[in-house]
Amino acid sequence: MPDLSKNVVLLVQDTMVRKGLEILLTDMSFGVVAAGSISELDVSLTASNIIPDLFISLLMFENNQASIKWLRILRQRYQVELPAIFFNNEAAIMESQITDDNLLIVSDQIQPAKLRQKIAECIA
Repeated sequence: MPDLSKNVVLLVQDTMVRKGLEILLTDMSFGVVAAGSISELDVSLTASNIIPDLFISLLMFENNQASIKWLRILRQRYQVELPAIFFNNEAAIMESQITDDNLLIVSDQIQPAKLRQKIAECIA
């Protein structure tokens, strides 16, 4: 069972997807800081005073900006090896192309039960 003190940072533009993931994560007993833009996330993190335990986002975000760049910024800001799960809707980038052991790329079509399992593995 996940630790109740764990916090997940969620960066997803689509409001319905973001709300669905917030419900899933809250149901798993995680604290959630969610945002629909990088600037909104920055403000929310500054206000929340939490240290994130997991980062979840789309692989490519606003204006094709890679979310991995934001992950590196968070890792540097909090001085942690923050694990991440990225949703990928393109077959061009596969998990085997990523050399970061704390980064998992999953299909944006992943089933909720499988996603729960992946989240639990990343944050354990």
